[in-house]
Amino acid sequence: MFKKIIHIALLCSLTNIAYAENKVYATLGGGWTIPSRNSTTISDSSFTHYGPTAAPSGESFFSLPAVNWNNKYKQGFNLNAAVGYKLFASVRADIEFVYQRFKRDITGTYGWAEYDASSAALLDARSGIQITPTSSYMNVYSLMTNGYYDFHNHSKWIPHIGGGFGIAWIKSNATDTTGTFTTPAITTATPTLQSSQELSGSAFAWQLKAGVSYIYNASVAIGMQYRLFGTSIFTAQASSITTNPNAGPTVKRIFRISQQSVRGLLTNALEVQVRFNFV
Repeated sequence: MFKKIIHIALLCSLTNIAYAENKVYATLGGGWTIPSRNSTTISDSSFTHYGPTAAPSGESFFSLPAVNWNNKYKQGFNLNAAVGYKLFASVRADIEFVYQRFKRDITGTYGWAEYDASSAALLDARSGIQITPTSSYMNVYSLMTNGYYDFHNHSKWIPHIGGGFGIAWIKSNATDTTGTFTTPAITTATPTLQSSQELSGSAFAWQLKAGVSYIYNASVAIGMQYRLFGTSIFTAQASSITTNPNAGPTVKRIFRISQQSVRGLLTNALEVQVRFNFV
């Protein structure tokens, strides 16, 4: 019995040595992405001129105060691929490409204000006008440099921890929705075209990982992994709300909202990966 135990231990040890001797590796994987941080921006619009109006001077300036765009990120998926090298028996490093795609629900509110063109006195105002809900998709492309520590033992199950940093490119298209609003001065519903922000730009990215791999043979390992991924701020491009969008230039008014910074993304992911060892 004692000899059999020694024999099994030697076989496991030889398996780990054979696996460790493979220095260059590549991984392919994919999984379920769950964002854990939403974003919002608040900004006043540009002013537009109307005239003649019932204002004391006969002309008015209008603006949309506190245009509030809310982005709620929903679950999606990710794909990843890496090429790496074993530096030591338990330490390895790789360069990884990660693609994430998940849904972005867009809602918001804005206000409406009229000022006399001559005195700048506030004549009328309203708040809490709802932006028609819509949705788009977030696409996040990142290139990461990672380091790992593998907890080798006398089994084929090898836990690991790791982390890295890099750069992320973010892209989510703008959307157009229609809506209406009324004011005490304008009792007829006014049609609007609400053009949401495009989210885009490059950002610093970081991640932490933890998982376990099963050594199928000296060339292949199959694993499961948790990934926490975050970015620095990126850009919400300029947006607009247009009143009477289908009318002529003397009636249509475009209220522009300038671009703003958006706080960084934070996502969680559960993934399955296959690692191939080459030499």
